[in-house]
Amino acid sequence: MKPVVVWGGTGQLVVIDEFIKDLGYEIKAVIDNDSSVKAQIEGAQTYHQEEGLNRFLSSYQGEALGFIVAIGGDKGKDRFEISTLLQSYNLYPVKIVHPRAYIARSAKVGEGCQVMANATLGARAVLGRYSLLNTGCVVDHECQLGIGVHIGPGASLAGSVEVGDYSFIGTGAVVLPKLHIGRNSIVGAGSVVTRNVPHNTVCYGNPARVRQK
Repeated sequence: MKPVVVWGGTGQLVVIDEFIKDLGYEIKAVIDNDSSVKAQIEGAQTYHQEEGLNRFLSSYQGEALGFIVAIGGDKGKDRFEISTLLQSYNLYPVKIVHPRAYIARSAKVGEGCQVMANATLGARAVLGRYSLLNTGCVVDHECQLGIGVHIGPGASLAGSVEVGDYSFIGTGAVVLPKLHIGRNSIVGAGSVVTRNVPHNTVCYGNPARVRQK
């Protein structure tokens, strides 16, 4: 088993822990910013913040460590920044794809990405670094997703959709073909997006409307 450190000790960790060993990885430590979090992962102790990471690394003896940032929601920028921090400690990013996910042969998946059970990444689609495709979502042909994007459970992106860096598409949302979701934007759960979404906005509804900038 290859050793990994996971940053994030709550829901996304629980999902990853279900199948991480099937991919040949073993969680050696969990880091979380919240000092009240104590992850229940067999064989792995929980540490807190960068100081905790340093304490773990100072006592670790073993082969090179990979890392996974298990933070979902609209925290794509945090996921990217924490990944950058972990690389500065000479940890390497681990790409994880659930055995029951579908990734087309012509699709591209960036470093540090996570693809959960029953997610679909279609032909010629591109998933940017440190992005997350959550359970049962569909990203169809020729979609282009930036850095730190999160597609929530059951959400569907039709063909040729573009999603900017750090944006979050909520649970069950639908984005129609050839639309553009701006950088650092949020599409609310259950929304139907029928027009382009600007950068740095929140939109929701059916049809989705920009509600906040």
